[in-house]
Amino acid sequence: SKDIMHEYEVLKGLDHPNIVKCYGYFWEQRSEVLCLVLEYANRGDLQDEVQARAGLEKHFSDGEVWNILGQLLHGLVYVHA
Repeated sequence: SKDIMHEYEVLKGLDHPNIVKCYGYFWEQRSEVLCLVLEYANRGDLQDEVQARAGLEKHFSDGEVWNILGQLLHGLVYVHA
């Protein structure tokens, strides 16, 4: 619909090192789902890392937490600028 395409156009226009790049989209005809073509993230996403570490009982260090938070905030500031 119109709202979904607007969100796609906004996402496609974002260009920041802390935001996954959106290259395009296609419609999955059978399920009528919009599929986004995104930049490959070879290490997965933050949720994957949190779950992997939880399974190993290996917590993030304070430095890692601050680094992740800084990256998130840089991306958020860019989106809202």
